[in-house]
Amino acid sequence: MIAILVGAIINYSTTFPGKGRIKTIGVKIYFDQNCTNEVIELDWGLLNPASLNSRTLYIKNTCNIEITLNLTTKNWNPENASNFIFSSWNYSGQVIFPSEIIETNFYLQVSENITGIIDFSFDYIITALEL
Repeated sequence: MIAILVGAIINYSTTFPGKGRIKTIGVKIYFDQNCTNEVIELDWGLLNPASLNSRTLYIKNTCNIEITLNLTTKNWNPENASNFIFSSWNYSGQVIFPSEIIETNFYLQVSENITGIIDFSFDYIITALEL
């Protein structure tokens, strides 16, 4: 007697776990060292011509890698305000480790030659750079 097996399919499967870490790059800015009061807007208030103004802010590395930072500005209103108002900070390029908080002074200098500008606004852009 001969047995014929028609349409028989043999299946085999195996399961194994996978894991990994997703690289995140980012920072948050705070008014306080305990990082409870996040900066949404930095209001410089009423400024005088020929003045240098400063604010202490705290920057927290919210990513899981070491970073450095870069500061730029954009969206000046009025557009020519950037010819008379200068933004900077005292961050010197040091490495910021995951969850580390650094104290940074932001400066806004108003030219003595400023004319025709009463109100102004602009956006800060802080870019976290992967090492």
